[in-house]
Amino acid sequence: MRPAAAICLLVLLTWPRPGAAATQRSSDERCRITKLDAIAASTSGALRCWSQALRRGGVVAAPACLAAAEAKLVRRFAQADGGDACPPTVEAAIDAISAYVAARVESTLPVATVTPAPSATPSVTPSAATGCGNGAVEPGEHCDGGPYCDATCGFAFPSLCCAIGQQACMALADIAQADQCFLAGATPHIGASCVSPDPSCVPGQPCAGACTPATFAETRFCCDGGGTCSERTLSNTESLASFLLQCGPATLVEGRCVAGSCVPGS
Repeated sequence: MRPAAAICLLVLLTWPRPGAAATQRSSDERCRITKLDAIAASTSGALRCWSQALRRGGVVAAPACLAAAEAKLVRRFAQADGGDACPPTVEAAIDAISAYVAARVESTLPVATVTPAPSATPSVTPSAATGCGNGAVEPGEHCDGGPYCDATCGFAFPSLCCAIGQQACMALADIAQADQCFLAGATPHIGASCVSPDPSCVPGQPCAGACTPATFAETRFCCDGGGTCSERTLSNTESLASFLLQCGPATLVEGRCVAGSCVPGS
C-alpha cells in the first residue's frame, strides 16, 4: 500500500455523491468539496515548500512555509465545518498529507555517501566506546537508543494505530495504510500502538483496547533547517512522529538548537 492511498481515501471521503446538480448540492456535499479543495491546495503548498528549499541548496523546507500551508488548510476546514461538520477531520487530513509529503520528499532526496576515514594507529590507552549503540548521540547519528530509534541510530518509521470508538483499536505497521483507518470509520494515531488485553489480537484486525504511544523521559529534538533550526521537548512517540513528519527523517536529530544549528545529544 503506497502513501498516496491515504490521500486517495481522503478524496473519496470528501467527494460528493453523484447525480446531484451543482445548484442542488446539500450543505454536506458543499462541505466535502471545500475540504477536497483545501487538501489539494495544502498538499501542493507543502511540496512547493520542499521544492523551493532544494532549489536553494537546502535539505529541509522552511518551517514558516510549511506552517503557512497548514494554516490555510485549518482555515478552510473551519469554514467548511461552519454549518454541519463533514469528514475528514483536520487532524486526519494533516496526518495523511504529512505522511504523503514525507514519502515523496524522501524518495527524491539524494542518498548521502560516506567516505571511510583512514585507519587510526591502534592505541593501548583504553577509551570510551563510540559509535551506534553506545547510548550517546554522536555526529552522523539521529538518535541512539529509546523506543523511537532503530538499530542504525536512525528514527524508526512510526507505526499506526486506528482508534475505533472508545474501546477498540487496530494496529497497522505502515502509515501508508491510513486508508484502512478511514474505511473502518476509525481515527488514525501515528506513532501509537494498539494495546489490547486480548492475547489473540493480531495486526490488521480490530481488537478491544486503546491506541497508546510509548513514553520516554523528556528529550529535546531538533529540526535542522539549514541555517535555522527549531527545537521541541517531547516525551512520547506520537508527538515525536508528528514532529518527524513535519521535519523529515533526514533532518531531525535528538539534540538542541544552538545558534541556528542542531547539536546532537546535547
